[in-house]
Amino acid sequence: MKQFETQEARESAIAATRESMHEMEKNLTGKLDEIKNLAVMALAICESSEDLDEKAEFEEYLEKLVNFYTSETKLACYKQAKASENPMHYAVTEFAYPTIRVKETKDKETKVSIREVVDAEKQIDLLDLHKWMAGNKPASGGIGANTDWVYAADKLNLKMAKDAASDLNNDTVKNRLNDASQLTIKKESAEFKLSNNEAKKALQEVITMMLGEGYAIKAYDYKGYLHRVYITDNKKAKLGVKMADRRSFATYLKKICYRILSGAEQYEPETKLLKKEG
Repeated sequence: MKQFETQEARESAIAATRESMHEMEKNLTGKLDEIKNLAVMALAICESSEDLDEKAEFEEYLEKLVNFYTSETKLACYKQAKASENPMHYAVTEFAYPTIRVKETKDKETKVSIREVVDAEKQIDLLDLHKWMAGNKPASGGIGANTDWVYAADKLNLKMAKDAASDLNNDTVKNRLNDASQLTIKKESAEFKLSNNEAKKALQEVITMMLGEGYAIKAYDYKGYLHRVYITDNKKAKLGVKMADRRSFATYLKKICYRILSGAEQYEPETKLLKKEG
């Protein structure tokens, strides 16, 4: 973490950071290295401040700088996707774009928390890119070989939710989808009971709409991966179980697409076992 050698150097940094933030907010532009350097400076001021108002001011600057850096790199990534020969393939294979974040670690000896600005990655959100592509002139209608993959994914998602609920001895699912009005799901499709073969067929249809013809899924893409990551425990509810929302489901589909396009033959499971006693 950056430190100031003298109080005069600190006061100079405060004035320079305030001026740079003012210019950046006014012009809404900035080079990435300059934004990161400002974030490092803002954090150093925060960590060395004993004035609560000053600390709050530069914490706010720090958050703005991280968000601004992320919005800049995301826009650059989206523009590159739009200019590419196949935006869906580009988004899947790139998988993420660079950003920065504030990382907090604790010194093992002193137990003191230390914060620093570090490089990071943020996954490309296929739904967000799809919406951006559809709304930016010249409008493309979105991404994917068939841009209706979004609604086909919604249908499969709801079918899997119903199927999972049935396995949990419940025939209803609380739908927390805020944009349900956009769905093109018929009532009978929501009551559909999935077999493994039917699920694989439906998944293949969605992947084909996303990537195009000639990209085949494997049996383990559904049964080994999608079926297993689809539900998680809801720790806030005594008997609650969470199903994948739209964004999570699209992320799962992106990972399946990545496996196919990369030519990988397996996923990479990992677990965190308990530490040995003694």
